[in-house]
Amino acid sequence: MEIKYIFILVSLLIYFGILIISGFLAFSYSKKHKPFIEVRNKYFKEWKIKKSTININELMKPLKVKIELPIGEILHFLENEVIVYLVEKKQKAYKFFDKISDGKLTNYDDYFEDPDFISLKNNYRLKKSNLKEHKYKGMMYISNLRVLFENKGKYEQILINDILKSYISIIRVGDQYFPGYILHTDEKLYEVISNNPQVTIIINELISTKMKGDH
Repeated sequence: MEIKYIFILVSLLIYFGILIISGFLAFSYSKKHKPFIEVRNKYFKEWKIKKSTININELMKPLKVKIELPIGEILHFLENEVIVYLVEKKQKAYKFFDKISDGKLTNYDDYFEDPDFISLKNNYRLKKSNLKEHKYKGMMYISNLRVLFENKGKYEQILINDILKSYISIIRVGDQYFPGYILHTDEKLYEVISNNPQVTIIINELISTKMKGDH
């Protein structure tokens, strides 16, 4: 057999080999990401419907509750239980998220055409994720001045002035995915598992009001 025919045969074998491997990897990627994709798509569709019905003036009305607050502080939202995970600034996930929020990287979920919906990079990893421990589990309060997490009788607060933005997101815990949102500050990301995505609108509205008041 002439050398040129051997070369053509080898080239074809390599080509079909690459096609088979690519097809297998694509299938494997799709199969392993199916749980994430299903939760993400369902959550986003539900959010679009809910967002279209929200009246911002009604949403921002102060709550009438029997909680004593400092003078000038107004309670806007109260949730009986949230689960919160922290991502520190030194972690890769924070740096990746920071670049996306600054527009330096393209968000993997850009095709949703919603700048308020974002995912952390670890949602897309094929390898098994370690089960992380939550930082807070309890009630959450949102006032015009702060976000307050309750944890076993103790409280942790984030000043509204310290929050850069809040995003709708899917929260990965081990190999499970939950609807929730992310609070982005200069020092940390707060991943919050919650069924109340409208919280992001409340917080972002409070941030906007604060920024206008500072000018």
